[in-house]
Amino acid sequence: MKNKIIKIAKYGFLTIAIIFVVIVGVLYFNYGGGEEYPDISTSPVLASNDLEMFFSFDEPIGNVAARNDTSKVQRVFFTVHPESRPEKLKLLEIVNGKAIPYPSLEDQSNLFNTPLGVFCDNQNRLWIIDHGNHGTDDVNLFSFNLETNSLIIKYTFPSDVAQLGSFLNDLTVTPDGRYVFVADVSFWRQNPALV
Repeated sequence: MKNKIIKIAKYGFLTIAIIFVVIVGVLYFNYGGGEEYPDISTSPVLASNDLEMFFSFDEPIGNVAARNDTSKVQRVFFTVHPESRPEKLKLLEIVNGKAIPYPSLEDQSNLFNTPLGVFCDNQNRLWIIDHGNHGTDDVNLFSFNLETNSLIIKYTFPSDVAQLGSFLNDLTVTPDGRYVFVADVSFWRQNPALV
C-alpha cells in the first residue's frame, strides 16, 4: 500500500511538473522572447536646466490631456494608471497646483472603472476611454463638455468589439470632432486594432 501511494505521488508530481513546463512554454512563445529594441536615442534638444517639474503625484500617472478653455486658462487632466489599482481617484484635473477629482469625487466610482486614455478636442470636450479592466467589465467611452463640466456622451462598446482580454487604452479625435479613434493594444488576445 505504501509503495502504491509513493508511486501515485511520483506520477502526480511528474504530471504537475509537465503541465507547469507546458504552461511556461506557451507563455514564453506567446508573450516572451523577441529582440531588444535598438538604441536610437539622440542628444537632447533641451538641456536639463531648461526643463521644469510641472506637477508631481503620489501614484503613477496614466495619460494626460491639456486644453485652453474660452477664458484662455490652461486646463490639464490626467488619469491614475489603472494597473496601479487606484481605489478612489481615477481621473483628475490640476487646479492651482493640486489634483482635483474630475468631474467630482462621487463620479470616480460611479462612472469609472479603469480609465486610461484622455483627449481634449477642438470642440472643448474631454474624452476618456475606460478599458473595463481588459474587457472583463463594460468598456466605455465618455465625453464631457468642458464649459459646463457635464457628461454629454457615454458609449458602451459591444462585447464583439471590446472583447475579453482587449485593452482599449488611448484615443484621439479628428479636428472636426466627428470621429474618435481608439487603440486596442490587446496584449492578452494578441489581436491589436484601431476602433
